[in-house]
Amino acid sequence: IARLKGDLDTAGGEKAKLTSEFAADKEATLAELQELRKQRTAIEKSLAAWRSITGRFQKMIDAGKLKVEIRRGRMIVQLPSSVLFASGKDDLSDPGKEAIAEVATVLKDFPDRKFLVTGHTDSVPIKSAKYADNWELSAARALTVTKFLIENGIKPANLIAGGYGEYDPIGNNQSPQGRQKNRRIEIILLP
Repeated sequence: IARLKGDLDTAGGEKAKLTSEFAADKEATLAELQELRKQRTAIEKSLAAWRSITGRFQKMIDAGKLKVEIRRGRMIVQLPSSVLFASGKDDLSDPGKEAIAEVATVLKDFPDRKFLVTGHTDSVPIKSAKYADNWELSAARALTVTKFLIENGIKPANLIAGGYGEYDPIGNNQSPQGRQKNRRIEIILLP
């Protein structure tokens, strides 16, 4: 009887230990489930925003004036510099002004968003008395687009301008098509 009582006490201790471990595992699982639900909600919200913006830009997308994509988890409106600027210049062309004005019309509907306007170039060295290198040109172009967005109703507090120069390529700089892809303005929608 003493041995059975000892076995019963041991079994009771093991049961308590297992119950405690189960409760801890259950709490961890519930916390993980809650985190996954939050992530799913955030992804669904981002997807809905992407669909909304893409739908609003569809006419421009169809005309080849811009692309909307997700890269590195960020929603990006991409405009080729050939639509916006003459080679080596930072003055918006007339078609560029029209394109940015159309973009501003859509972006105004997202007053709680901040936008990062970035300029990008290819890796061919610039030959300009005005700019020392592609980085300066890309920053100047980003600033030009940012100011034009402000003129078209986007709040200055919602805009950030930056230049990447040739340091964020999306195409191969060894081919004309790749270099053309790299010459662009991107408007990144920040959370």
